[in-house]
Amino acid sequence: MEPETRLLKIDESITGDDSLIYIPYVQSIGLISEDMLVEQQHAMEEENSSQHHSHLKADIEAFKAANPGCVMADFVRWYSPADWLSENSTDIAREDASSQNEEEISEIGSDGIQDVFPGFGRLSARMRAPSNTWREIW
Repeated sequence: MEPETRLLKIDESITGDDSLIYIPYVQSIGLISEDMLVEQQHAMEEENSSQHHSHLKADIEAFKAANPGCVMADFVRWYSPADWLSENSTDIAREDASSQNEEEISEIGSDGIQDVFPGFGRLSARMRAPSNTWREIW
């Protein structure tokens, strides 16, 4: 019997243990006017806004509840696919070419969050940044 926190199966985890990733039930924002939508978009663009923090935190908690043992990269692959760079993709080559920093990317960040998954891919530079809000909430 699957927990009621799960909505749909979407993919396999990149942890290599053959576990599946599920879409969680997340809080609905309900019906909103166009003005409210524009206001909400501006708040989301301001990454440090309390509205952005609370919404992201709720979605991360729902994801973790639906996917025990998941890693941040599993969440990023579902929630922000543009921030997941698949192995052998042109996105990795493009990011490497545009990077001003010649340092080697380590598998594990200084906060203990795994950034690189050999054979699968890695988190984008934005998600690997130590000051990233997502990392702090995770």
